[in-house]
Amino acid sequence: MPNDFLKIGIDPSGALRVLEDHLRHMPVALGRAREDALEFLRDAVRAGTPVDQGIGRDSVRIEEYGTSVNFGGRVVSDEFHMLVLEEGRTPGKRPPPTGVIEAWLERQGADPGLAFVVARAIGRRGTPPHKMFAHAYEKGKTRIPSIYEGHVLR
Repeated sequence: MPNDFLKIGIDPSGALRVLEDHLRHMPVALGRAREDALEFLRDAVRAGTPVDQGIGRDSVRIEEYGTSVNFGGRVVSDEFHMLVLEEGRTPGKRPPPTGVIEAWLERQGADPGLAFVVARAIGRRGTPPHKMFAHAYEKGKTRIPSIYEGHVLR
């Protein structure tokens, strides 16, 4: 019979209590992580939106959905011109409506009567894409996992 020079015993009850406590707080931690991740994406989209698009920038908002167990969210805008800013306009297409351009010219302190000229130029030359949502997505791919780790591993 061997001599017991070194004997190790493990009592998992303490670890199980810590794990149970951690699991009890998990839904709250995940909810906070989701909120922080969506705020990060919303702020990144707003930061990538051109400065002179204040109305569009302010229209970017968060929508959350689901239950406490199965949930998600998205960053959206109801302004159609945000889609045009994201994707740009192809040269040679029909000019945009002048009403939006008139309002933009007024905000810039320019003569709203020039809206037709600006619209025609946009129709001929197009506009470059700004990709605010796409750039925010790329930034989020690296940042969002660390946001979740920060909340869940506390």
